[in-house]
Amino acid sequence: MVERKHANLIITEPVILEPPTGFENELLEEKKKQDEEKEKGNWIEYDTLFGVGGKVSKTSLFTVCNVVKDRHGTGVGVDTKAHSHDWDESFIFIGTNKDNLRDLGGEIELWIEDEQNLITKSCTIFIPKGMIHCPCLFRRVDSPIFWILIGHANAYSANLDKGGRYYDYVTKKVEVGKGH
Repeated sequence: MVERKHANLIITEPVILEPPTGFENELLEEKKKQDEEKEKGNWIEYDTLFGVGGKVSKTSLFTVCNVVKDRHGTGVGVDTKAHSHDWDESFIFIGTNKDNLRDLGGEIELWIEDEQNLITKSCTIFIPKGMIHCPCLFRRVDSPIFWILIGHANAYSANLDKGGRYYDYVTKKVEVGKGH
């Protein structure tokens, strides 16, 4: 196989994140709640397809592509905690109805500041740095929904609470494509 000089720019695997220092207890508690809900049959089925950030990209851009495949029971959350960032972020939601790609194929409740937004169409949402957003709740999933996050930072980080506590995810490992 021919070695490609730009193969490292073709990302085919998810960004692997290590737990943020100082927030282990909060994250473990959140994971425990999610696991308990999943045992009750309440959860969102999704996969992270790929992403770029940290060690792969030396630029100021962080991207992740998720596909939300199904909602089980009363499960709603993927990103359930209100937070803000020190960088601009965009959410892109894309439905997969081949007859009408503008139809989201579900309903998402996204909070921006103190305002509830119900999303039923494919769209882009711009969130300026410092703006509190989420929870992002998938109320209905009729067909797969692509959820792409784009942040103007080279790794994901967020302000979780009003006390200014901050956590930082650092990209640990990313597998790159081997060319075509």
